[in-house]
Amino acid sequence: MPKNKPRHDTLLRENRELRRQLAEKPGRQTQREIFKTIRELCKPAIMLGIPCWAAVEIFNAWAGTATDVNIAVEFIGSLKVSTTIVFSYSLVATWYGWKQRRLRLRVVSSQDIHIKELETGYDPDRSSSGLDSQGQPRQEDDS
Repeated sequence: MPKNKPRHDTLLRENRELRRQLAEKPGRQTQREIFKTIRELCKPAIMLGIPCWAAVEIFNAWAGTATDVNIAVEFIGSLKVSTTIVFSYSLVATWYGWKQRRLRLRVVSSQDIHIKELETGYDPDRSSSGLDSQGQPRQEDDS
């Protein structure tokens, strides 16, 4: 290893010291605990509350005006509603897949240099897999 790089144990010691200093700041821990509690309370409220509220509103709107058979026939017969739902779902799924791909490429790219250093430090005679910095195969391998 080059001499100008700090050693692993030195970095770990500095990291521990910085974390200790950060934890000792007044109000820091309390603030973190408050936000953690708020996040934990909001998750089930959103996951359960919104669908339950929507179901109650739907049933209140339909109360006394429609039977189960009428509701099923209207929903199945309404192709405009089901087409809109399918189209909306496909757009959201495509957007989500695109965002996940970008995230994966960014993470792989950011970890590439560090992993190469670790691999060569562990086994200098190790050969490369031939993947580029984003984890993609070489252009010659595609054909």
